Amino acid sequence: MAATETADDVVLSVSDDGGGINREALREKAVRLGLIAGDAVLSNADMIQLLFMSGVSTATTVTDVSGRGVGMDVVKRAIDEAGGTIEVETQAGKGTMMKVRLPKTVSTQILDGFIVVSDGCRYVLPLKRVQRSFRPASADLVPVKGKGLCVKDADGLFRVMNLEERLAGSPFGTCRKAAYDGILVVVEGVRQTVAVHVDNIDGVRRVVLKEMTGLVSNDGLVAGGAVMGDGTVALVLDVDKLLE
Repeated sequence: MAATETADDVVLSVSDDGGGINREALREKAVRLGLIAGDAVLSNADMIQLLFMSGVSTATTVTDVSGRGVGMDVVKRAIDEAGGTIEVETQAGKGTMMKVRLPKTVSTQILDGFIVVSDGCRYVLPLKRVQRSFRPASADLVPVKGKGLCVKDADGLFRVMNLEERLAGSPFGTCRKAAYDGILVVVEGVRQTVAVHVDNIDGVRRVVLKEMTGLVSNDGLVAGGAVMGDGTVALVLDVDKLLE
C-alpha cells in the first residue's frame, strides 16, 4: 500500500504479488449473470470493467479478505460519489495493482507519520514534530519543582509526559508509570519541547489523514484518523494541544 499526492489529488495504490485477475473466469461469471452475451467481444479494458458490475466475483470460498458480500461495485460507487477514479492493472502470474485517485478536500491530507503504541493502541504523531526517541536510564529521570518529572540528556532537560495518562485526562505534569520502562519520544510543540512516554514505536510511514466527524476527544487532542495497512484506524494526535 502506498499514498502520494499531487497539487489536486490524493493517490492511493494497493498491490499484491498474486496470480493476477483471471479474465476468463471473470467473463464466464458475467455471462452466467446475464451481464454480457456469450459471444461478446471485449477488450482487456472492458473485461476489467466487469469487476465493477454488481454480483461479479471470481472468489469461490469465503475468507477473511474475500467473499464477504461487499463487491467492487460498492467500492467504485463510493469512489465515484467522492469525485474520484479507480484504475486496475493486472498481469497473469505477477499480481494486481489498484490505484484510487481522490480529489483533495479540506478534510483529507497526506501526513508523514511517526507511529507510536500506548496502552495497546496505535497513535500517529507528525514526523516533522519528532526530534528523536530513546530509552532513558533511570538515573537520567529527575523530579523538578514546578515541572514534575523530567529527563536529562545531551541537549538539555525535558519534561516527561505519559501519553496513556494524558489521553485519559490526567494533568500534563503527571507520569505515574515508570518512565524508564518504555520509550521517550522528544516532540516539539509551539511553546515547549517535551519527552512523550510511550510503550513502543511502530515505525514511520505516510498516512492519509481523514477528519473524524463527530469524534469527541479530551480537549481536542485528536486531529483525525488514519487507516493503517492492516485496516485498523490509528488516531492522529494534535501535538500542540497535546503539549499544552
